[in-house]
Amino acid sequence: MTQYCFIERGSVCLVFFSLLALFGCGAGITVQVNYDKKANFEGLRSFSFKEGNDSSAVERQLQQAIRTELSVKGYNEQTGGGNADFQVAYHAALQKKTIWQREFSPRGIPAGVVPITFNEGTIAIQIITPKTGKVIWTGQAEEAVSTQAQALSEIQPEVKKILARFPPR
Repeated sequence: MTQYCFIERGSVCLVFFSLLALFGCGAGITVQVNYDKKANFEGLRSFSFKEGNDSSAVERQLQQAIRTELSVKGYNEQTGGGNADFQVAYHAALQKKTIWQREFSPRGIPAGVVPITFNEGTIAIQIITPKTGKVIWTGQAEEAVSTQAQALSEIQPEVKKILARFPPR
């Protein structure tokens, strides 16, 4: 899915620094979290992964990052059909996004519109109650990435930032 927005800048210098900010220096992982305010997170001690996640290299790396972060927080993984307190579902996507940059002549006269396309990586994690199948917590991170290799290298930091907000306080 390609999303479009228009950006208007007065000089080439601003365009350059805007792109630098967009692609450089870990330019910003955007994290969003939502949860059921009535859910009891106090009694959660163990987890399992929800069936149906892909077995690609990206998905395996994502699952390992989630496993690591939840273990650091003191949650124990239940495998082999154990009765976990919650299940974890996760999703990862890499999609192209396009912004439209207005160009100006040296005198400030509009000279046209140029598309700037970049990749955006998204990771979503859901915490689900096994008995009801209800999602009680969801976290999502988005970041502009230049290559698939960069997207892979950002999985662990993104998962860490998402799960820093779990459980809600």
